[in-house]
Amino acid sequence: MPTKQHQTVHAAMLGRLLWMCTILQISILAYGLLNFQLKETLDATRSQLGLSFSIARACALALHINTAIILLPVCRNLITKFRATALIRALPLDDNLKLHKIVGWTILILSWIHSVAHFVNFARIAVATGTGARGWIIICFTNGPSLTGWMLLGIITAMAATASEQSRSTNFERFWYTHHMFVVFFVIWAVHGSFCMITPDAPPFCRGTASLWKWLLFGGLLYMGERLLREFRGYRRAPITKVIQHPSRVCEIQISKVLNNVKAGQYIFLCCPRASLLQYHPFTLTSAPEEDFLSVHIRNAGDFTAKLHQVCGCDTENAMGPSNLPAIMIDGPFGSASEDVFKHEVVMLVGAGIGVTPFASILKSIWYRSGTVPLRKAIFYWICRDFGSFEWFRSLLAAIEEQDTDKMIEFNCFLTAAVKDDDAQNLVLNSTSDKDAITGLSSRVRFGRPDWAHEFDSLARRYPGRDIGVFFCGPGALANLLESHCNAPRYDKTRFVFGKENF
Repeated sequence: MPTKQHQTVHAAMLGRLLWMCTILQISILAYGLLNFQLKETLDATRSQLGLSFSIARACALALHINTAIILLPVCRNLITKFRATALIRALPLDDNLKLHKIVGWTILILSWIHSVAHFVNFARIAVATGTGARGWIIICFTNGPSLTGWMLLGIITAMAATASEQSRSTNFERFWYTHHMFVVFFVIWAVHGSFCMITPDAPPFCRGTASLWKWLLFGGLLYMGERLLREFRGYRRAPITKVIQHPSRVCEIQISKVLNNVKAGQYIFLCCPRASLLQYHPFTLTSAPEEDFLSVHIRNAGDFTAKLHQVCGCDTENAMGPSNLPAIMIDGPFGSASEDVFKHEVVMLVGAGIGVTPFASILKSIWYRSGTVPLRKAIFYWICRDFGSFEWFRSLLAAIEEQDTDKMIEFNCFLTAAVKDDDAQNLVLNSTSDKDAITGLSSRVRFGRPDWAHEFDSLARRYPGRDIGVFFCGPGALANLLESHCNAPRYDKTRFVFGKENF
């Protein structure tokens, strides 16, 4: 059982992360401002440019330090290794992408502040030299530091604009290729820093001006090793053995088991050269580690997944023969919050729509490992908008329920869409006394959204004083709601530990 300090993606840990980032940025900027305001070798520069010079240089210092951090959260192999150590108790490893985004937005904001401060510096230089607006334009656009600065500002702004959730879901390829301009960004940054536009008053003058490499060395080398390992492993070809078309534009792809170190709840990166030569996309494994194949369920929800459905024959009525199925390349497996399911005695598993995929693997693994792990009870919630979505894992859930003679798994399915009169009549006609007409399970589908306050209170009464793991995959709004219920104060000493899938 996890200790009281083990809080995976818990709000307190995330709050500490945000405070740490905020305090770090404020401290760096404060130090930079004091340093450049008081440094004796910059007296002449300060007298001409004023506070805007110190602001620009302080932002530059903060940018260098953020550069040292930005690549570390996306070293997935490193994070997966750390998950097996005591660091999981102290660091929000499952919030790695949130940290990456925080640092990324910080770099964007600091870049703009740095640029605006220099615009003011250039204006003061133009006034001092008597060249006016024409001089300001010349300084802004006709020298090395300015030109490389504009390039950097354009690249970082484009990366941020295409990285929003809406932009990624609309056109993932645009996000993928734009985000990989970070290599060009760092090269230009190194050149940008090598210019000595503002010369100090005393020697060694411009020595050591280009210092980006010092800050990028540690994180850059780690990330380079990570990418080399991923590229090496990513060329591991895995033949597709079976493709199954499910309702609601969901395709199940079964792959030869080329990975032997898989755990329930983990995910892989998948590349299909016929769909896209370079792109690797994360997909949760829906197969259990005990099975002799790997499987993923992929919904047609974007440009890459649409092309993948097409090349695998999921968008046609005629199934493709094994010889016509494309080869794919996979990298992984990578750890996720769901790995911690078996560390608890009681867990809530909440999946919304296609977000049920990690729990397919976990439910099957619970079935296989019954009696050999601390887990004694799993309460499974599946929330869908339409009837067809329940068809994805209907047969799997029915088989698990039939074999689960100890009643270790409790099923709770919710249909949130409004039921038409014809559908309601069909449900009545097709229902039996012991099986639900929609899922085929003994437990009935409930209509509407779950009353989460009631569900949490009910579990707290059933398992007082326990640490109950809450694992979720689905929309961010529901994740926030569940996390707020997990963090609500309780007087029965029951503690809910929240974990969410992050790609």
